[in-house]
Amino acid sequence: MVICVPVPDVVRTPSSVDGPRGPVLRAVGVSRLFGEHRVLTDLSLAVDPGHRLGVVGENGAGKSTLLRLLAGADRPDSGSVQRPADLAYLHQEPPFGPDATLAEVVEEALAAVRAIGASLEEAATALADPGEDAAARYDRALAEAQAAEVWDADARAQRVLAGLGLADVAPDRPTGRMSGGQRSRLALAAVLVRRPGAVLLDEPTNHLDDDAAEFLAAALVDLPGAVVLASHDRVFLDEVCTEVLDLDPGLDGPRVTGGRYRDYREAKRVAREQWEQRWLAEREEMAGLRAALAADGAARTVAPGRAMTDRNKMAYGMHGNRVGQQLSRRVRNARRRLDDLEREQVPRPPRPLRFTAALTSDGGAAPRDEAAGTPGSTRSAGQHATGGTAVTVRDAVVPGRLRVDALDLHRDAALLVTGPNGSGKSTLLHLLAGDLAPASGSVGRARGVSVALLEQDVGLADDARTPRGVYDLVTAGSPRPVPLAELGLVAPRDLDRPLRELSVGQRRRVVLALLVVQKPDVLLLDEPTNHLSLTLADELAEALRTAPGAVVVASHDRWLRRTWHGAEVAVVDGRLVGAARRSTGGVSVVRPTVGGMSSTDVPPAGEGEQRAARALAESGIPHTLTRHGRVGSLAEAAAARGVDPSGIVKTLVVRRGDDDYLFVLVPGDRTISWPKLRSLLGVSRMSMPDAATAKDVTGYKRGTITPFGSLRAWPVVADERVPGRPASIGGGGHGVGATVDGDDLARVLDATVADVTDPLPEGEG
Repeated sequence: MVICVPVPDVVRTPSSVDGPRGPVLRAVGVSRLFGEHRVLTDLSLAVDPGHRLGVVGENGAGKSTLLRLLAGADRPDSGSVQRPADLAYLHQEPPFGPDATLAEVVEEALAAVRAIGASLEEAATALADPGEDAAARYDRALAEAQAAEVWDADARAQRVLAGLGLADVAPDRPTGRMSGGQRSRLALAAVLVRRPGAVLLDEPTNHLDDDAAEFLAAALVDLPGAVVLASHDRVFLDEVCTEVLDLDPGLDGPRVTGGRYRDYREAKRVAREQWEQRWLAEREEMAGLRAALAADGAARTVAPGRAMTDRNKMAYGMHGNRVGQQLSRRVRNARRRLDDLEREQVPRPPRPLRFTAALTSDGGAAPRDEAAGTPGSTRSAGQHATGGTAVTVRDAVVPGRLRVDALDLHRDAALLVTGPNGSGKSTLLHLLAGDLAPASGSVGRARGVSVALLEQDVGLADDARTPRGVYDLVTAGSPRPVPLAELGLVAPRDLDRPLRELSVGQRRRVVLALLVVQKPDVLLLDEPTNHLSLTLADELAEALRTAPGAVVVASHDRWLRRTWHGAEVAVVDGRLVGAARRSTGGVSVVRPTVGGMSSTDVPPAGEGEQRAARALAESGIPHTLTRHGRVGSLAEAAAARGVDPSGIVKTLVVRRGDDDYLFVLVPGDRTISWPKLRSLLGVSRMSMPDAATAKDVTGYKRGTITPFGSLRAWPVVADERVPGRPASIGGGGHGVGATVDGDDLARVLDATVADVTDPLPEGEG
C-alpha cells in the first residue's frame, strides 16, 4: 500500500505509529532560511529502526540541508530535532585525516564493538564470584554482544572492504595517498562496519561501480538502524528505500510515499494529476460565480430611468418582496462562496521542469555561429555513407584509447554505449562527432548529416551572458524557434541570470538546450543524466526513446541502462566488443566470425567473467571456455563427457554492459527451487523481472532472471526449462561462457543438482 502523509503532521515511516521502539530520528516543525531564501518550512518527520527513507527533490530543494539538520551539523531557524547518540553522517568530506591508515580507520569503526566484547569478558570473569548481580550482568553483556555481532566483527570488516572494492588496498596505506574515490569508499566502509543506530548518507553511490553500489544497497538493507539518504541513483533508491520523502512543492507540502522508488513515481504522478484537477475545478467554479454576480448586477441596472407601470407596481407588491429576498440570498451565497475560494484557493501547481523538446531531424541543422563561441554546435561532414547510414566507422584506432573494427550508425538508430570508467566511451563519441581523428582507419558521415555532442565537461565562452541571450543568438537564423522556456531544461528563474552564477548542472542544461533546438541528425550524449534531477532524468530518457533521429548515449546510469529499449554496445579495455541487439535496428556491429574460436581467441572478458574463470581454475574444475551462443545443447555436452544428461547443470557467465550474469540451465525434468537457492547463496529475497526483461537479457523465449544483490561473482541466475527436449543457449547478449557438468559445478557452489532443484511437478511440461 502506498501511504502519503502531509506536513505539518509528522511524516512517519509506517511502523512509527504505535511502534514498539519508537522513532530514532525525529524532526518537528523544522524550518531553515539562507538569507531571504526559505529552503525548508515547518517540516516534521520520524524514522523508525529498520526503515530507510530516501530524500528526493529538485536541485536546491533542501535535501542536503535536511541531512545536516538531522545530523546536528546545522541548526534550524525554528523547530527541533531528536537524534540518537550513535549516529553516522556521511557527506562529501571523509571524517578522517590524511595521515590515518586504512587499518586505523577500520579499527576506529570497530571501537564500540571492541568495548562490548571487553565488557563481556569482564562480566564472564565476574561470574567466578557467586551472586545474582554477576549473573544478570553477564546476561546483559551477552545479549549486547550478540546484538552487536561481536564475534563476526573482523570478518564483517573484511567483507565490507572487499564489497566496496578496497580489498587490494594495503592496511598501512595513509588515506592521503588514496584516490578521492577510495577515500569515499573507505568512509562508507567505516559506517557499515560500525553499524550505528542511525545513518545519514548524501549521494553515497558517487565513486562506486555497479558491484560496489549493489553491495552497499544490500548492506544498508541489512542494517537494523534507521537510514536516511539523498541520492540521484534511481536504481539504488529502488533497491534500498522503504519510503521516499519528496521535498518538491506539493499540494500538501512534502510527502512520504511508502514503498520503492517506482511506487513513489506512480504516487507522484497521481498526486500531480489530482492537484491540477482540483485547481482547474476551483478556477472554473470561481469564474462561474464571478459571471453570475456580474450578470445579477447588470440585471439590476437595466433601464434604471424607466418608470414602473401600475400593473408592475401591483405585481411587485404581490411577489417583489419574496423574489427580492431569494435573489439577495442567492447573491449572498455566491459572494460568500467566492470569498471562501479566493481566501483558501488551491495554489496553482508550479510548472514542472519538463524536457518537452521535440527530438526530430529535419535533414539539416542551423549553421554554427562561430562568433557566438558556444559549445554544443552541430558539425557537418561531406563524406558519403551508404543507404540510410549516417556514420560509418572502419578499422579506426585511437592509440592507447580505442579500437573500432566496424560500426554502422543508421539515421534512426538508438544506441547505448556502456563500459567502465576510462574504457573509451567518451573517445568513441568524439570519434563519431568528428572532432577526433583516428590514427588509422576511417570515420565517414553521409553528406549533409549534422552531428551534435554533449560533453561531460562543458564550458561557455562568455559567463557574463544569460541562458536566454545565448539561446537567442544560436537560434537567430532559425524560423520559428522553440522558446527556451518551453524546452523545460532551464527553470524560469534562471533564464536571465548570468551564466557565471549557474551551477555546473544548470550550465549543462543550457548546452543541452542549444543542442536540441538545432535538431541534429545525430545527437551524441556523454552521461546526459549527470546533474539532472530524478524527474528530469526520467523525462530525458523518455524523450530519447521516442526520438526519430539517431541518438547515441554513453552512460553509467543504471536506471537508464535497465530501461533502455534501443541497441547497445560495450567498450571494454578500449575495444568495441559488444554486439548490438539487431532486433531493434539502426545499428550494425561487424566483427570477425566466431566459428572455430578457441579459448585463447576469445576477446578480453569483463571483470565478472574473469572472476568466474578464476574461480573455476582455482577449483581445478575442467571447463570449456566458449563464445556465447556456441555452447551447444545439454545432450551434446553430456555426450562429450560421457555422462547422463539428467545430471548436467550448465552455466554461462555473460557480461552485458557493466553487469555480470550467471545463467543456470537445468535438465527438463528438474526445476530450480528458489528457497533452496536462497539458502545456498545466503540471500533473503529475490525479485523477478518481467518476462520481456528476461528475454531481453538472456535471449530465451521462456525463463526468469533473479538478481542477488551483493553476490559478486554471480549476481543473477536464470532458469530455463525446456521439458521434453535438450536445452540450449542462444540469442542476445555477449560474453564468454564456461560449461561444466553438475558434479564439477557442485564444487563451485557447494551444491549438487538436487541441492538447488526440485522434480518438475506432475502435470507440468
